[in-house]
Amino acid sequence: MPEATDDYPDMLAACRAEQPEAVKEALVGPLLAGLASHHAGCLPAWKALVEKCFQQGLLKVCKPSQAVRGHYKRHTLALDSNA
Repeated sequence: MPEATDDYPDMLAACRAEQPEAVKEALVGPLLAGLASHHAGCLPAWKALVEKCFQQGLLKVCKPSQAVRGHYKRHTLALDSNA
């Protein structure tokens, strides 16, 4: 599980400022624990937040949509190799 960093509050605040309805509070806990989804049902600001978190190594598991980094098959998980 990733350690809490000072980046999380700033990134969440930026997401809330950009598109408040994108932040579903039920998803914040899993995000902070290193688990997130990225799919067509997520609003753009949330998807951008998930991408930043994954790029910074804060996420260990991400459920991507087909639009993320190529054409994943359904039910594919992106796992951090350091997890």
